[in-house]
Amino acid sequence: MKAVIIAAGRGERLGYLTSQTPKPLITLKKHSLIEYVITSFKKAGINDFLIVTGYKGELIQKKLGEGKKLGVNITYVSNSQWQNGNATSLIAAREELHDDKNFILSMSDHIYNETLIFKALNDYNGKPMVCVDRSPIHVKDIEDATKVMVGLDGLVKDIGKEIWDWNCIDTGVFILPSNVFNILDETGSELSKLMMMLVEARKLVACDVTGIPWLDVDNLRDLEYARTVVPL
Repeated sequence: MKAVIIAAGRGERLGYLTSQTPKPLITLKKHSLIEYVITSFKKAGINDFLIVTGYKGELIQKKLGEGKKLGVNITYVSNSQWQNGNATSLIAAREELHDDKNFILSMSDHIYNETLIFKALNDYNGKPMVCVDRSPIHVKDIEDATKVMVGLDGLVKDIGKEIWDWNCIDTGVFILPSNVFNILDETGSELSKLMMMLVEARKLVACDVTGIPWLDVDNLRDLEYARTVVPL
């Protein structure tokens, strides 16, 4: 399975740090955010990557190249509409994924180890899937997190930052069949709208990764916290 990493945004909440450097290249300890993501996928047996770039994307491509230093294969697609929302990055990747039956999708600023990826791959049954956590260890700002309501049948009943009835947090890792592109153009600019369409069609299933550490680096506070808990 191919991994698609959305690495197009600037990361404005990191302030001055992204004035000259794209957010995926911000360093935690010895490595950049996106290198931690790639390494976790590699440890889980995934070696083929499609990285969607946008803001200062040429710096990401210069840093990672074709992936040889990391022992993986990387191709790139540029999203000229990156300022219009993360769904535009998935649309930009469409042509590169036309031969793939399904793919695993990740944000470039969500850090986790290979255990989460193994769990997702083992649980995948061909339906659109989002990895969720019922009791996230490292999420400090629940208000800003994307909440998920999962039913007893394992289907996602609701998803979004503003929902009031929820029992899980979205980890930012998905496995999607390529036929999601049939409805993607209707969702507008945000990936969350695609997820809601899948919810309404009763097609989005949850993969429970509770107990597996992960974190999301959105702002300077998140970055400083990540540097205290992420291994070298």
